[in-house]
Amino acid sequence: MVIATFLERQQRFRRYDDDGAPKLVKAGIAGPAEFKAMFSSKPPITIYCVQVDLIMTNHNLWATHDVLEAFVTFPPGENGQQRIEGAIRSADRLSPVSDKCSRAHFIPFPELEQIRARRRQALGKADS
Repeated sequence: MVIATFLERQQRFRRYDDDGAPKLVKAGIAGPAEFKAMFSSKPPITIYCVQVDLIMTNHNLWATHDVLEAFVTFPPGENGQQRIEGAIRSADRLSPVSDKCSRAHFIPFPELEQIRARRRQALGKADS
């Protein structure tokens, strides 16, 4: 739920349409996986990959949907506490947000869809 809440707050997930809450479908998550940079003395970080389709319902825009990819990490923070960071981009670019995500096995991520559905409901948006 931490990842879903983190992503729901990101501007890239709130753009374009429907008062900043376009319908979100086909949410998938892969991970956790540990990643350690080569030749680095830093400890490994935990990574997750997320993919979603944003459905644009106001057809005055040129786009009807956007596929987003997110690369979410949990690097160590101050005093040993973990923090959460992420990079998000449209999947229509030539390369994925991370090469670690290009080979990932995604499973359904209903928590993200549920958080968005609750937000849309609070805004009076229909999810038919």
